[in-house]
This record gives sequence, C-alpha cells and structure tokens, in this order.
Amino acid sequence: MSEKRRWNEKNKKTAVITGLFALMFVVGAANYALSKEEKLPAEETLAETAESMTLEEDAFEVFKNERAISRQQQLSYIESVCESTETDEEMKKEAQEMKLALAANMEKELMTEGLIKTKLSLDSVVSVGDDMANIVIKKTDLSNDEVTQIADIVISETGLDSQNIKIMSSLG
Repeated sequence: MSEKRRWNEKNKKTAVITGLFALMFVVGAANYALSKEEKLPAEETLAETAESMTLEEDAFEVFKNERAISRQQQLSYIESVCESTETDEEMKKEAQEMKLALAANMEKELMTEGLIKTKLSLDSVVSVGDDMANIVIKKTDLSNDEVTQIADIVISETGLDSQNIKIMSSLG
C-alpha cells in the first residue's frame, strides 16, 4: 500500500509540473499574441501583415530572435518554479533538470549553427529537442554532399541518430 501511495504522489507531482509548464506555454503564447495585437492596427489582418513584410527583413533572424525570447521566457518560468516557496524539493529538482536540459539544447543549437556557417558558409536555424533536431538551411537547393556534411555536424554535436534529424532547405 505504501509503494502505491508513493507512486500516486510521484504521478501527482509529475502531473503538476507538466501542468505548470503547459500553463506557462499558454501564458507565453497569449502574451505574445496580445503584444502583437497591440502593435497592429485593429483592421490589419495577419495575411496583410505578411504581405507587407519587406524583402529586407530576414526571416531567419526574426526566427532566431523569437526563439531566443521564447527560451528566455522558458528559463524564467523554470526559475520561478525553482524559487517558489510553494514548490517542494522534488519539483525543484525536476525544474532544475529541465533548466539544465534546455541550456544544453541551446548550446547544441548555437554550436551546430556556428559549425554549419564556418564549414559550409551556410546560414541555418537549428532546433534541438531531447530526441530530435530540425535544421533549416537558408538555400534553395542543397546538394547531397551538403546534406551529408550538415548531418555529420548535427550528429557530432547532438549525439542524435540520423533518422531523428530533419534537414530542410529554404528560399535564400
């Protein structure tokens, strides 16, 4: 009976942490949406905004900036869980582990993007998760040799298997 109770308590804590992070994501998305609404005239739609973007705006840089802001928000939320007086030690430990994993993924993304730029002179946006990586290369067509080199870089930096890596080209 005691093990069952501990197991239920552990599941409850995991559910609470998962719920907190889901809530943080929703709050972050709502905050982002509300801040965008404030900047746009009421009659302007998302499609009109996309059409009005100039060619000088670099989608890669916009994405990288938004990713940095999102990651900073995630780190801030995790830190608030760690610092909360209402959070028990186990939850704090799990939050700290999440923070370390997020920081490690951020480092992998930065290193991978830097190596792709240095070795292949290609701009990229890399998104690394626990068991996957998505890479968008700022080039219309990629040669087989380039794809192989990019995959080698990603594998060496992330330790992921090749089947968990997705490489895509984009309009330059």
